[in-house]
Formats: sequence, C-alpha cells, structure tokens
Amino acid sequence: MLKRIFIIGLCGIFAVASGPPQSNLFAEQLRTTYVEASAKAEQSAVMVKCFAIRDGKSVMNLGSGVVLGQNNGFWSILTNDHVVKDAVRIFIFGPSIKDSVEAHILATDPVSNVDKLKSPPEVSLCIYLQTLLDESGSDLALLSVELSGTLIPATIRLDEELLVGEPVIAYGSPFGIGLSMTGGFISAVKRLYSGLWIQTSAGISPGNSGGGLFDLRGQLVGINTMKKVDLGAEQIGFAIDIRTAMAIVEDIIAYGRVHHAYFGAAFGISNWEKHRPLNIMAVAPGSPADIGGIRSGDLLQAIDGVSVSTPDQYINIARYLVAGRVYVWTVQRNGEELSFPLVPVERQ
Repeated sequence: MLKRIFIIGLCGIFAVASGPPQSNLFAEQLRTTYVEASAKAEQSAVMVKCFAIRDGKSVMNLGSGVVLGQNNGFWSILTNDHVVKDAVRIFIFGPSIKDSVEAHILATDPVSNVDKLKSPPEVSLCIYLQTLLDESGSDLALLSVELSGTLIPATIRLDEELLVGEPVIAYGSPFGIGLSMTGGFISAVKRLYSGLWIQTSAGISPGNSGGGLFDLRGQLVGINTMKKVDLGAEQIGFAIDIRTAMAIVEDIIAYGRVHHAYFGAAFGISNWEKHRPLNIMAVAPGSPADIGGIRSGDLLQAIDGVSVSTPDQYINIARYLVAGRVYVWTVQRNGEELSFPLVPVERQ
C-alpha cells in the first residue's frame, strides 16, 4: 500500500512538472526579476581594499561599497567606517573601473562598542550615557574618488517602507574574492541589536561590509554592516537603513562631518536594570526636549516607534539620529501615553 501511494505521489509530481508551459511562467518571471535586480545592483557596487597601520604593522582590510553619485566633480562611495579604519591608502575596484582607483576619506562616523555596556559603579548614569553617546556613531564612511570615466550610482529607495518578508539581495565582495550576490528576505525592520538595523537572511560574509542591500527592483535599501556569528546562528545579517544612512551622508556633504542629535534629557541611575521604562530624571532648560514638551518624571517608551526600555537601547537608537530632523518621542505621563515631535540640536 505504501509503495502504491508513493508511486501515485511521484506520478502527481511528474504530471505537474510536465504540464503546459504557462505553469512555469511564475518561475520564469521570478528568475528574470532576480537576474535583472542583480545586474542593476552590480553596476553601483565596488570592492574596497585598504592598507592600514596598526600597532606598527601594515595590515590590509577588504570590504565593499556603493556608488552614490557625483559631487563637485568627485564620485561619492558609501562604505562602513570599520572597513577604512586607520587606512593610509584606499583603493576601489568595480564593473565600471578598468583599473583600481585610489579613494580618499571625506568623513567617517565611528561607532563605539556599546554592546558591552556595564553599569557605572561610581559615576552618574546621565554623565556615563553622554560619554558613550559622544563616542558613538553610525559606522559609516563616505569616500571620494576622482575618475575621468563615468560610474553608475545606485537608485535609492527613500519613500517606501520596507516590509518584513520582502525579498532582497546583498551585493559585495565576500573575503575579497570578487563582487557577488546573495539572496534572502527582510527578517525584521528596526531591529535593536547593538545598533538599530534592518535584519536580513541574505548571506553577509567578511568583505561584504559596506556593500548594498537591494530590493528586487534593484533599489538600494540598506548598507550591509555585520552578521551574528554566535555558534548555531545562521542567516542573521544586519544592514543600516538607507534613509538613516542618507541623512548622515547629507550632513557630511553639507558640513564635512555628522551633526549628531542632542535632546537634553537625562535618565536616572535606577534605569540600568533591564526592561524598565527609562525614567527622565531631568530636562535641560531650553533644550529640544524642554521645548518639545518633555518633562521630568516622564517615562520614555519609544523613539519614532522603536521601543526603548534600557540605556543601551537608547544609545543604539540615538547614535543614528541627526540634528535638525524631527523625531517623535512617546512617553508615559501619569498613566497616559503621549507623543511629542522633537527637533534635536547638534551634540557637542
């Protein structure tokens, strides 16, 4: 009986596989979509090779980057800060570049190691938090390239929200072997994990850092930055949302540096315990938080819809925020949930 059922099942499978050509139409359309998106993504992708001096020794870093466009006659390349850290010479390679071209750093936005926060034993939490914020950036770097030829910039997706389940492709140069594509899905948006990320199942390997994450229209949606490497972890990659990245890029192009956000709210020392609301201990007079309506005693719940319950979560969000833009703080006050749009000034 089992043998008959198995044979019938096989016949059913073969019947589907050998059906009319239109039964394969979806598969062909999907294939074409991935091939076209990959070809478009590759046009704006570059490999990055850096030579750095660390501890008196010469080291080589390999990474990836994305062409953003031309500014004042120079081509702008976006990558990660950790790719070009301590670099003395940087070279890029790509589909539109016959030979390697030397690149120069316009500005970097280094990130501190905020995933290992410890409760400060002898200093106030508000001072400790401010110290960490002063050292915390987005891990982005903007490079400049002088090139007589023409590069093809990425098409950037800014107006449409990313959805969990969307197919995406990651483009970069894993281990420096050459530009290549991996496919996957958007696993989560606004994921808090030592940063504020797009989480993706697309394969991200060493060398992919700084490369682009693209949708199936070939539009740039993120900058691949890291992956989870714990034992047993598979297909857990993280990318910086391109809208966050472009806000930082615009700051760099306009001012030569990043104007990180300062709100003027301080938190209580008791908040270092996990999963407790962040109690706003004090609000600086005349600060953006004060002007926007935040009051001492408010419990911070979320920033722009992202839940915040611990100091490290606050830092991981705040390091991506840029002065002069509107961010909505959601607080609890006397049992009532309230929302306040705040416009931060530059963090000094």
